Amino acid sequence: MKTTLLLASLLTASFGCFTACAADAPAAPVAGAPAAPAKPIRVLAFSKTNGYRHGKPIELAHAMLKDFAKDGGMVIDAHSGEKPEVFTQDVLKDVDVVVFLHTTDNPKNPLLNKEQRAAFEAFIQRGGGWVGVHGASDGGYDWPFLSEMLGAHFKCHPAQQTADLHVVNADHPSTAHLEKTFKHHEEWYSFTDNIHGKPEYMELLRVDEKSYKQPGNGVMGDDHPICWCREYKGGRSWYTELGHTEPQYKQEWFRKHVLGGIQWAAKREKK
Repeated sequence: MKTTLLLASLLTASFGCFTACAADAPAAPVAGAPAAPAKPIRVLAFSKTNGYRHGKPIELAHAMLKDFAKDGGMVIDAHSGEKPEVFTQDVLKDVDVVVFLHTTDNPKNPLLNKEQRAAFEAFIQRGGGWVGVHGASDGGYDWPFLSEMLGAHFKCHPAQQTADLHVVNADHPSTAHLEKTFKHHEEWYSFTDNIHGKPEYMELLRVDEKSYKQPGNGVMGDDHPICWCREYKGGRSWYTELGHTEPQYKQEWFRKHVLGGIQWAAKREKK
C-alpha cells in the first residue's frame, strides 16, 4: 500500500513539473505570422557648402527626405543640417546612412577637418552607408578616402537641357522602376574620371551624349555614367548626378530613385 501511494505521489509531482516547465517555455512561432517590422533607417542629411550652393534644390531635398520618414521606414537624425562638428564617433554610431545633399567645397576650404573625416571613415568601415546627390561630387577633391569611394568628381557642365537616359542595371532598387530609356531635363555633369568598366563600381544609369550639346572639354564618350554605386571598405556608397532641376523632387520616379539608393546603402534593399 505504501509503495502504491509513493508511486502515485512521484507521478503527480513529475506531471506538475512537466506542466509548469511547458508553460514557461517560449511559444513556437505560428506558421504564416508576419515578421517583426524592420528597424527604421536612420539618416543623417548633410548639406553644407563651401563652394557653389544649390539653394532651392537643397531645401527640396531635405523636404523629400522628411516625406520619406512619414511612413515610418526612415528616421531623419536630429543632427542633420550643415554643422560639420556633428561628424563624431558618438553621433555616427546611431546612424545607418549619411546623405550628402549638394555638398560642395574646395581644397582651401574643405567640408570636414581631419578629425571629422576620420570619424566618417570609421563609420563607413563599420558598415555605414553613404549617398551623394548631384553636387556631392563637387567636393572632397583632396580627400583620398572619399575620392576612392565616390570614383569620380565633378569637372564641368553645359547649360541645362533635355537628354536621353539609359538604365544600365534594372535589378537595382534605385533603377528597377525606371523605363529602359527615358528623357530628362537636367544639368549634366561630366566627371574627372569614368567609372565605366571598373569592376569595383556598379554602373546604374548613363546619359547619351549624342542627345545633348556637350562642351568640348567635357566629352566622356559613349559610356557616360551618371549614377553608380559600390561596396567600399565594409560599407556602401551610392551616387546620382540627378537632382539639380527643381520639378523632379515632386516626381515619383525620382523620389523612388533616391529612396532606393538610400535603402541599398543601408543594406535594406527589398528583395
